[in-house]
Amino acid sequence: MKLAYLALAAIAVAAPAVAQSNIIAVYDANGDGALSREEFTAMQADAFAALDADGNGLVTRADVAAAAAAQGRKADGSRFMSRDANGDGAVSEAEFLQGKQGFDRADRNGNGIIDARELQRVTAALARIQG
Repeated sequence: MKLAYLALAAIAVAAPAVAQSNIIAVYDANGDGALSREEFTAMQADAFAALDADGNGLVTRADVAAAAAAQGRKADGSRFMSRDANGDGAVSEAEFLQGKQGFDRADRNGNGIIDARELQRVTAALARIQG
């Protein structure tokens, strides 16, 4: 659950208007009822953009904390900052999008898509993580 579901966790923190139950409806570009790796990457890019409030191409712990606070939650950004590959104290979009572990872990049957059942498992895990 650590890095595995980081992109979905970022959506949960960054985009409260996109209910987790609607993630497939929003990002399923080809209408097959599931998320391909490309659709998942589009979701990640939107999550990053939502967290990058000042549009500078970087997300810091403060950005993550501010997004969580706007929803009445606390977050220190530790999980998100684990993607800071160069150690500069900020996560660039490239650093964020490099991680493929989240998709691979969510795609439990290895068929190259995240279906509604797999997404339900991920959102349940996120609910436990977020308390």
